Amino acid sequence: MDKNRVIEVTNELYRLTLLFPKKEPLRFKMREIADEILADFVTYFNTSPNTQNPEAVKSSHGLFEILDSFFEVAKQQSWVKPIDILNLQDEYKAIKQGIEKETKQVETINSKEPELQKQEIKEPDIIQMPALQVEAVKIPEKTIDVEQSKVEISDRQKVILDILKQKEGVQVWEVKDVLPEISKRTLRRDFKKLLKDGLVEREGERNTTFYKLKNDRT
Repeated sequence: MDKNRVIEVTNELYRLTLLFPKKEPLRFKMREIADEILADFVTYFNTSPNTQNPEAVKSSHGLFEILDSFFEVAKQQSWVKPIDILNLQDEYKAIKQGIEKETKQVETINSKEPELQKQEIKEPDIIQMPALQVEAVKIPEKTIDVEQSKVEISDRQKVILDILKQKEGVQVWEVKDVLPEISKRTLRRDFKKLLKDGLVEREGERNTTFYKLKNDRT
């Protein structure tokens, strides 16, 4: 699987859902599912080939089915062209098929390992999965001049703002994936500070809450 293509498809979904009504729940649900698929992809394929567990991504297969049903609902609306939805729908089907193919190959290799060890045969791994690194989805860039904003922010908060420049909106868990050493409680305090300083704004409720750069600074 090509990691850059998976990231680009996620990016395309964000761009497509920008055309949905601003407060349409489907807009945020589709993005949430796309983010989970991307996170599962990165977590699995960023693991050493010798320790990859195909069961870890099998749970994500249901996410593809949910997302596919959302695509079908969106087709019935007049928000975007049906052909644009169909093209993106096909991209996700291709990603699902690619992941299934990769995991089957790893399962085959793992099933042969005991026999190979018994025969003391030392061979290089058949599949060398490329190590992936988490990359932010590149939504059209936003700019913000922290110096001119006349507020004091920490280096960590600057990192959060850099992430927001590249994405239409992020949830706390997405930032934690980039800053795994920082607790969610600390990140929530950072967002509260940025909200108070007028650098970001919050939308959604409960599990769908996400943050983005304030419109007057885009």
